[in-house]
Amino acid sequence: MNKKVYLLGLCVAASAALTNAQQLPNVGFDSWKGTCGSSEAFGFSEGMRQRPGDEPTGWNGSSVNQKVIMTVEKILVSKTSGYDDNGSAVLMENVFVSPDILPNLGDEAPGYITFGTPWVYAVATLSACDGGTYGGMSFSNRPDAIQGYFRTTDTNDEKSHIIVYLWNGTFKSKVGEKNNPIEERDNVDRAVLGKTNAGEITGDGQLVASCDLEFKATSEWEKKTVELKYVENAGEPTMMNVIISAGNYWDRDALSVGTALEADDVDFVYYSTLTALEVNGETVELEEGKYEYAMSGSALPAVERVVATTKSQFAKAAVTVDAENAQVRIVVTNQDGQDVDGETSHTYVLQYEKAAEPEQYPGYLNIEMGGSYIAENQDATIEITETGEGKCTFVLPDLTLTGLGNFGTIEVSDVTVTVDDNETKTYAGSVKGLSLAEGTIGADVELNGTIDVNGICDFKIDVLWKEYNLPINVTFTTNEIPAGVEGINGDAVTVYGMAGAVAVSGYSGAIEVYTADGRLVKSVMVDGNAEIALDGGLYIVRANGNAYKVFVK
Repeated sequence: MNKKVYLLGLCVAASAALTNAQQLPNVGFDSWKGTCGSSEAFGFSEGMRQRPGDEPTGWNGSSVNQKVIMTVEKILVSKTSGYDDNGSAVLMENVFVSPDILPNLGDEAPGYITFGTPWVYAVATLSACDGGTYGGMSFSNRPDAIQGYFRTTDTNDEKSHIIVYLWNGTFKSKVGEKNNPIEERDNVDRAVLGKTNAGEITGDGQLVASCDLEFKATSEWEKKTVELKYVENAGEPTMMNVIISAGNYWDRDALSVGTALEADDVDFVYYSTLTALEVNGETVELEEGKYEYAMSGSALPAVERVVATTKSQFAKAAVTVDAENAQVRIVVTNQDGQDVDGETSHTYVLQYEKAAEPEQYPGYLNIEMGGSYIAENQDATIEITETGEGKCTFVLPDLTLTGLGNFGTIEVSDVTVTVDDNETKTYAGSVKGLSLAEGTIGADVELNGTIDVNGICDFKIDVLWKEYNLPINVTFTTNEIPAGVEGINGDAVTVYGMAGAVAVSGYSGAIEVYTADGRLVKSVMVDGNAEIALDGGLYIVRANGNAYKVFVK
């Protein structure tokens, strides 16, 4: 362990293009080349030397073909059975490299795989030997992490490495003899990552993201996910390299013979989940792996009131509101790359309670403003929607006022509903600061009314136009009110509304007068003709078992 690196079995990596691809090639190491690529050698042997054995397609291993005094070939990368005995995996092992006839002349070499071009400087003076990797492959995406399955069969305490780095531009530095390199190469690993032994670095290279996990593998397959750290304002990546090493990749003096690492299903991860979600300023408590949430109430939020925070800074969250299904949907995607669960996107569904269908009641409006009736028996339809036990929403759509045009929709939420023994429903509610006439009118509204068991509606809607302190009295009934006269007990008896009173003629007996919401206001005996003084509004007059609606002006 105190020896210098003598031989590093390293290979040349053709810079295979992964532009516009999201994942790594040959993720499961199920495809193998049959023969290996070549390593670049310096020192006693110069140029490219083909490595012995086999290695996974798309990757380059560190098996040795080196000449110092004589040619030595050692296999450091080989095929093994895959995770869960499915397919194959890659085995990397540190090996002592020496000629068979000179077993004491040599040193440990690291077992690893990479996308870059490995190089080695080897001479008889061990302290001068060195090695590493330069280059990588074209790559323009921005993964969040790298993950894979790993295990070991050795008992050494040496730590393994998972190294990833993305960059743009070109880093120029020198390789060769340790502490005295003379061969310039582009994008050497230690130069891209800014290691202290990188020497002088020139060029326009910029590190975009990197990770370097040092870990001790266990004897059982273990899944590891390593997140990349991105450099602020570094721009987009154009190149990438991955190095997976059985032993201490950066300190060859610390290598142990026999340290072994198996790897399978190594790939990039693109997070497509959320870490936080707020709706209308309230936090939705998210659970990992859960994507459907039951929400209270039936009021759906506006899209802009849904704030989704993605786990990845590069992911996008698209929010849609589906009123028909009472849902808010947040679809999270990230460059079409796979997340830790293999999915390329995740959809969060916020399920609200489906609103009840509104009950519609066609009828007639009568509207009084400033002491004058500006609408009589105007066709209209109200809508009542149950929103909970004893509650509803009342809507009078598109109220039109003579001379003022469309006044807008009067909507009163949270209306209280009570039911008496005769199954007559009584409604009471109010709203302050209702915006009408496209926001030009601010109004306060007071609502009272009844619907009997037969569906007969009588509502009084008091609207106060706040700017002018002007009351607008609106009544709604499902029965048309005759303009002036309604007969009782034949043609000789009439009941009709007039200014400040109800007039009765041709009738003798008891008369009861009720407001539209069912309150008794007058009970009088009539002998032939009478005028019953009343405030303006809609009234129900009962006489001789008959009930009639009249307007008092």
